[in-house]
Amino acid sequence: MKILILKNNLAEGVGVVERAVGTTEKLPSLQHLHLRTTDAGLTVTATNLELAIQATITGKILEHGECSVPASVFSPIVRNLTSERVTLESVHKVLSLVTDNYEAKIPGGDPKDFPLLPKVSEGAIVVSIGVGTIRRALLSVVGAAQYSEVRPEISGVLFCVREGRLFLVATDSFRLAEYVVPETAFESPSDVQVIIPLRTTEEILRVFGDDEEQLSISIDEHQVLYATPTRRIISRSVDGVYPEYRAIIPTEVGTEALVARQEFIAATKLVSSLAGRANDIMVTVEEKGKYLELSSGESSRGENRYRIPAKIHGDAFSVVFNWKFLFEGLRIYHGAEVILGVKKGGPTLITSASEPFIRYVVMPIRS
Repeated sequence: MKILILKNNLAEGVGVVERAVGTTEKLPSLQHLHLRTTDAGLTVTATNLELAIQATITGKILEHGECSVPASVFSPIVRNLTSERVTLESVHKVLSLVTDNYEAKIPGGDPKDFPLLPKVSEGAIVVSIGVGTIRRALLSVVGAAQYSEVRPEISGVLFCVREGRLFLVATDSFRLAEYVVPETAFESPSDVQVIIPLRTTEEILRVFGDDEEQLSISIDEHQVLYATPTRRIISRSVDGVYPEYRAIIPTEVGTEALVARQEFIAATKLVSSLAGRANDIMVTVEEKGKYLELSSGESSRGENRYRIPAKIHGDAFSVVFNWKFLFEGLRIYHGAEVILGVKKGGPTLITSASEPFIRYVVMPIRS
């Protein structure tokens, strides 16, 4: 293998894949990067067997081939190069890296020992969606998910095509976020459902950064391939059945409070300064009130309260929330106002008239 490549392109490609490098000493090949030339350029691959990431980098191919090099050696060298052009040449399992003022020879492994990447089956369902669309959806819901060994089915994001729409959902049992993508923003030949692992969602957001590109998502029974022309992620899906979350989302609420979102966020952060160990703050609306009042306090630290002007329809209430969960629900929106929908004895729904495709549900500590 011999290729002439730009340093910045090489560094970007290595940076994309290196977080998938394995760490187990039982399989040393997992600690390597696999480099292979194709007609499109240089393909760099890393895998830990749960997740594989590939990046294809343009370059001038002088001789086709492949090699395997330790990521812990190759990656820092590439990051610290100062010359613009780099020549990579592999001979007898040794990779030579040459610039106009630097040269390194890195002993590698047999590229045939590098694990074969899994392939999705021929019957996989392929969903096509814009990178910008899937990024916005994931960023809106992923904060509500949490890793759980007891309930692995909630350790990820539900990706579900049904009734002509795409639903992305995440929950940790204390809060839930749902983002609905309309049928005009994606293509799918049929309904499909899969749970994307949390680690994979993080890599999707990191690896696919060009919002103008189309992302092809190929889903089979056990794994999913996420691909653009230059980058690919192959990941196992989470086993298990996702909980029937729709019954949790309130269809009716007793009181609605229309509030300025940024002031609500600022009030939540300020009042949380004196919250107790349970991160608890109280949200109160008085009978025929015109304010949403946030308060918290602890005997050893003091107490505080903040009033926000609000348009209120419904009965008085007093509900105690974990302020962090409330704050996360406010932060996923972008509009000027949000609606706090409170149902006595049940979960609270946060919505926005300007973003009806997002719903956030948070369970109160008490009401």
